Amino acid sequence: MSTAGPEQSDMNQTEALDSTGAAQKIPHFPWRLFLAALALIISGHVFSVAVHDFAWEALHFWALVLTGAAVGGLIWCAWDIYQRRLEHSVPLPSLLGSVLASHWLALDLHHALHLPWWLLFVGGVLVFLLVASQAHHWQHELEMGRSLRRELATDYVLKRPIRALVLVVSKPTSMPLFASETSVFPVTVPVPKNVQGKPSPAELSGKLADDIRNNGPKALGWTWNWQQTLRAIEPHVPKVERVWMIGSEDNYLTSALRLLRGYLPALSGDAVNLVPAVDLEKFDNLMLALRFILLGAIDPDELQSLEIGNPALANFLRSHVAHLCESYAAHEVAVDITGGIKIASVAGAVLTLNHAVVCQYVQSEGLLVKGDLQPYIYDFRWDPSLRLH
Repeated sequence: MSTAGPEQSDMNQTEALDSTGAAQKIPHFPWRLFLAALALIISGHVFSVAVHDFAWEALHFWALVLTGAAVGGLIWCAWDIYQRRLEHSVPLPSLLGSVLASHWLALDLHHALHLPWWLLFVGGVLVFLLVASQAHHWQHELEMGRSLRRELATDYVLKRPIRALVLVVSKPTSMPLFASETSVFPVTVPVPKNVQGKPSPAELSGKLADDIRNNGPKALGWTWNWQQTLRAIEPHVPKVERVWMIGSEDNYLTSALRLLRGYLPALSGDAVNLVPAVDLEKFDNLMLALRFILLGAIDPDELQSLEIGNPALANFLRSHVAHLCESYAAHEVAVDITGGIKIASVAGAVLTLNHAVVCQYVQSEGLLVKGDLQPYIYDFRWDPSLRLH
């Protein structure tokens, strides 16, 4: 099944076999990017020579000030490029700034040591070739998507403002009990019958950070899986404007809807919504629901199989709900794949592969570094080409 709307790589690729014998794409060296950067270096060199000669002849003291500014600018540009090293794109202002600053410093070296300018230029091109080749190697190694290491959940992804969130919500280990029909909190979650030892019921006050901290497995003596759902929304609460929930049964989804609306009081009632129940073991149905919410890309022929099995979902997919990537920039949308089963995780990962929409996963507390309760957010890519922006 193909997904609609993903960003396609324009890198030339060739077929190869990995260790399992499966076909994979191995990228060629990005010659277009290299030639563009080389042209940028040449033009930057010409500009720097003209400005530099004028500065030293006419400005004197201010030429030294410009040299200091070039050092600071080069450090800043290098830091900016390093910070964005996994963004699959090269920030053009920083690239141009680093070229101009490095040439200015090289010309200062030429002015002080009387080295021939062509020697500095050739040396700069050789250094660029080495850096470009190594950067391409690092990009290929880091972005092949071979693992879900914490390092791949990069800082730039974690710091993105998420304004729209799709949650796959699993059936709770214990249903929350609301004390009142008119208000959400306080909420009590009883201990499941099969739990041994001296467990405690979960108590929810409506203060999200406290409820996450006080209702983890160690605090309760048992695992309430919706604590992970609370952790999934917690970092996005200041910015999130819309939430969709997908699950397998309407009865528990209704409770989840009420609970999340209690934690998101700033959102209007229709900003937190449910998708009609979807069998989380049926990959095709789950993909249809996710694609519709994110991209609005549904082929009418694909709905025929739902008519008998899940008419409520089929009617929902025929509705004219504005899809999230129509209302928000794609990089402001995240799909949380924690709930459900492995099929839900695969569906979310496949749909966001090579797309600006990011994927989020909440680890079990037993697997976390102490104090690290933040979700893992991934921008799944498979050999994307670098590009200027």
